Parts: sequence; structure tokens; C-alpha cells
Amino acid sequence: MYTARKYVLLLNCYRLIIVLSLLGSKQACAQQEPQTNLYLFNTLYVNPGYTGYKEDAYLHAFYRTQWTGLRGAPQNVSISADKAFGDNKNVGMGISMNQYSLGAQSNLSARFNYAYRLRINDDKNARLAFGISAGIRQIGLDGTKSDPIVPLDPLIPYTKVTKISPDVNFGVYFSNEDFFAGVSAMNLLTNLSRDETIPVPTPAVHFFVIGGFLKELDNGLLLKPSFQFKDDRTGPSSLDISTSVMFGERLWLGGFYRTAVLNALKKNLPDNLQKQSALGLTMEVFVGQKLRIGYSFDYSLNKLQQYSLGSHEISLGIYLTSLRDRLVKCYF
Repeated sequence: MYTARKYVLLLNCYRLIIVLSLLGSKQACAQQEPQTNLYLFNTLYVNPGYTGYKEDAYLHAFYRTQWTGLRGAPQNVSISADKAFGDNKNVGMGISMNQYSLGAQSNLSARFNYAYRLRINDDKNARLAFGISAGIRQIGLDGTKSDPIVPLDPLIPYTKVTKISPDVNFGVYFSNEDFFAGVSAMNLLTNLSRDETIPVPTPAVHFFVIGGFLKELDNGLLLKPSFQFKDDRTGPSSLDISTSVMFGERLWLGGFYRTAVLNALKKNLPDNLQKQSALGLTMEVFVGQKLRIGYSFDYSLNKLQQYSLGSHEISLGIYLTSLRDRLVKCYF
């Protein structure tokens, strides 16, 4: 049974995220976190509190090519491995690596992830996890790939320059058999790692809020509505609304709508800023007991659709151990 003390603990954790974010409060030349549609298949990439959720040793990778057909369009490659430890599987540990490029910009990071999970009901199927990830990030800007409007622009380097800085993220993740929710803050040491003498984009502090639930339909189908809210406090906020259906305990099929929100509440944004929106499809299939393959496609609903052929994302997950019936337990 839930207690007032546990809710106070969660509230204090939310407050901690807000306090930590003040470390990166002064944003200048900020870089956005890369977009991903398949975050529900491994939420570790947006919330370190998810570390060890599947309990088994799990290896996952995904590749995203965004706005295909455009020169210098975003490319993202990520890989992670995590596992739960201890008699009650209350400790999650793992590693993750990410390589992201956008035009002349590059971003390479490596992190160690840790989460501690509290069992908070009598059946012990509800878990509240507190997670942190820490590592290093190499940010680069290749001046040879740029095409400046102003010749000899002093803010654009003539060669490739890089900067290495610490990288810390924090998250809280709750889940039971029917519901999940999480809040996280990424790039918390942005302000401490800024170096104005090196002209590279600085990653902005990002907040992620996610949630969803599972409902059993007729004929054994499972419905999973969910959402993701992403904000960096200076640019447009992003909201994803998605719904997936599982068929035969083997195949997830779903769709989502993404749009910018809260633009009017941010005074630094121009009044005529065009709202960026997209529609997309997602799929994940269980191949046997150890392999999961996912794919996603999204298409812009603004002027960008005239120049891009859409965005594609593929993922591959492999269970390295066999501790339990994953098809029943690991819907989130």
C-alpha cells in the first residue's frame, strides 16, 4: 500500500531535479538533445532511472537518420547495456554510448548508469527507481564543413575543434504492471563545462517527462497509450502522443503525433515561429525469446516535407540472460 512518506520522497526528488538544473541555467549557443521515436523500447536513453528495468542483461542499439535527403541532416547512433543486481534486483547498472552529428557539429558521449529501485507495494510489482548517469562528452565543430554567410566569420573555426566535458543526468522512474511514468534532467553540468574560448555548441539542459499505461482489449490485444514531453527552457517544447497495440504477444504496432507546444509562454521565441509537427509509425517484433527488432518512420507536416523524404529509425535489442518470462513482464 502506498504511503504519504513515499509520495513525499518522490516530490523531493522532483525538487532535486529542478535545483540541479540551475547549474546549467545560462544557455548560449545551445545544442539540442537528439530526437528518438523508439524511446519506449529502451527508456534508458532519456531516463537513467530505467537502468536495470528489464532485470536481465540486455544489450540494445539504435540508429536514426533524420530528414533524409537533406545535406548535413542529423544522424544518431546509440548503444547501451544494463542489468539488475542483488537478491531482489533492486540495483540497476549499465553503460551507454552515443554519437550524434548535425551538419558541422558532432557529439560523442560515454556514460555509466546506476539506479536504485524501491518496491513500494505489497505484491512488489510496483517500483520507484532513482537513477543517475555520469561520464564524459566530446563536442566538436568542423569548420571545413561549414558554409558561412559572412566570410571569415570569427565564430566559425577554420579547422575541426573539440572540447571534452563531464556529463551528468538524473531521473526518477515509476512502473507497475499497468502504468509507468518518469521525469529526468539531462546535461546538468552544462554551465560548469562551458568554455567561451572554444567555439563549439554547448548542450542545453533538457527535461523529459514520460508516461503511459497498459490496457487489455478483446481477443488478447494490448493497448499502450503514452506520451513524452521534452523541454530545454529556451527553445520550443516538444510533445509526443503515441498509441501502440500488441498482437499475439509478439508484435507491437503503433503511431504517434509530435508537435511543438508552449511557444507562446517563452518570451525569447519570435511570435511568428512556425510550429514543427510530424506524424510517425512505430513497430517492434519479438523474434524468439531473446531478440527484439524495432523500426520507426516519421514525416514532417511543415515546409520541411518539400525537401525531406522523412526520418527512419531502427533498433535491435538482445537479452544475454534468461531470468524470467519477458513477454509478460517487460511491456514498458
